Amino acid sequence: MTKPSRRWAGATLGAVAGLVLLLASAYVAGAWWMSTRMPPGTIVAGIDVGGMDTGQASAAVASWASAREQEPIELAAQSLLDPLVPRDAGLGINVDATMGLVPRFGWAPPDLAAWLMARIHVEPVVTIDEARLDASMRELAGAVARPPVEPVLRFEGTAPVLVPGSDGQALDTGLLRDGVLAAFPTAEVPVELSLRPQAPSVPEDEALRAWQGADTLITERLTITAGEAQARVTRRQIARTVSFRTANGTISPVVDGARLKAELVARHPDLQVPGRDATFRIRAGVPLVVEGSPGTTLDEAALAAAVEAAFVNYPSSGSVTVPLAAIEPDLTADEARALGITDRLSRFTQAFPYAPYRVQNIGRAADFIDGTILLPGQTFSLNETIKERTRENGYTEGIVIGPGGVFREDLGGGVSAAATTTWTAAFFAGMERVETRAHSIYISRYQPGLEATVAWGVFDMRFRNDSPYAVLIKARTTNTSMTVSFWGTRIYDEIKAEFGPRTDIVPFDTITDTSAQCLGQSGVSGFDITVDRVFYVAGAEVRREPIHTEYRPAPRVVCGSA
Repeated sequence: MTKPSRRWAGATLGAVAGLVLLLASAYVAGAWWMSTRMPPGTIVAGIDVGGMDTGQASAAVASWASAREQEPIELAAQSLLDPLVPRDAGLGINVDATMGLVPRFGWAPPDLAAWLMARIHVEPVVTIDEARLDASMRELAGAVARPPVEPVLRFEGTAPVLVPGSDGQALDTGLLRDGVLAAFPTAEVPVELSLRPQAPSVPEDEALRAWQGADTLITERLTITAGEAQARVTRRQIARTVSFRTANGTISPVVDGARLKAELVARHPDLQVPGRDATFRIRAGVPLVVEGSPGTTLDEAALAAAVEAAFVNYPSSGSVTVPLAAIEPDLTADEARALGITDRLSRFTQAFPYAPYRVQNIGRAADFIDGTILLPGQTFSLNETIKERTRENGYTEGIVIGPGGVFREDLGGGVSAAATTTWTAAFFAGMERVETRAHSIYISRYQPGLEATVAWGVFDMRFRNDSPYAVLIKARTTNTSMTVSFWGTRIYDEIKAEFGPRTDIVPFDTITDTSAQCLGQSGVSGFDITVDRVFYVAGAEVRREPIHTEYRPAPRVVCGSA
């Protein structure tokens, strides 16, 4: 080979080497460039990111993801609910994880060829905050829920009436959750709400059974047996004392045992035997406690349970037995002993002329007064204690002072002697005067200014036990007198009455009464008088209370013919 040939061969080899180097550099540069770009046929979450550099592609997907997270998901048309905002419901898109699903290609020529020919579809990676999503589902369920209407059983008059229930609706949150997740982030159609009917907890046949039980009992009625006594429960008593409760899939009766017992006892007193309170008996000038005793009455809870059971399973006998409960005395013997009733505080006897009506009326009042215990701070009312003067309460007609100081007959005549005796004893026992009224005219058998009278519904005689100890009032009568004594714990050594002079004397007139009812009477002058109540401790005066009384004149009445 000649020299030129060798030079040409060397040049050729150099050119080939240079070309190879150039091609290698171009390949490396091209491979590097393609590694920073998305494959031409790449679609991520529906976005064509083919050919974009990775940063641009990630930014485009992030922008789309943010918009989808905030784009409301429409809910089905039958609902007036606001659209669901995915981000608020705990739904999101993980852009980094989504972009990480795009395949990465190597530098080998086959890989580069695959990169150029790739057709890639990547679905977005959805993130779920389960707690927030569940809270959203519950909120939606509450918004569309319509609770069922339970059947109602009640009495109208004495007839049981059944008002049927009706279905409500509830949202199937599981199906709604699936629909929301299917719609996010790419679906465009509204998500259907899956509503299902919600039946009342009480089935129709159970409601009808309860109505039939009520109708049977109200029609057939019921007899209560307690001890030796029996009582028929009326329809009105059942209707007034029974209501119905819906719970645990049933309608059940609820009986007001206290009210039913009160109504039964009021109609059948033999169902209850009152307890007897402890009281006091005076023996040799000493108050002794007399034991009380318990009574019996219907057991309220057992009565309610028995009647409720009869609604469900009406007994063939039409009768239920109710046990008796004990009624403890209001005042036990131990409580009586603790009252401090040990000393006689006062005793006063008022004489009156014998008359059968006085014996009856004053005696009846004394029966009511005898044994009264007045606790510290309590006020005694004579009207309340001796009750209205009626025949039913044991009173009869007698002489009373009528208008203008003229005597006439009326029920309860003579009880002013009981008022005077009780108030005078209270005066000397140191009771606080609350309301006392003297007779309108002076009656000579009474101490002037130290007597009292009452009129039902008009005025009363009242005093208060202002001592820290209880007070016992004892009363007894003969045919011509009444005696009242007060017992308790002595505070004052002595209480006296100081009578002032009679002043402002007004003479009486004489009138003639021609009526058949004329009783005739002597005249009495009117006057004023003040009586001081004086309290002593250790021989010294510690208190003085003046009581002023004004008496009007009473005419002399002469019976005569016109």
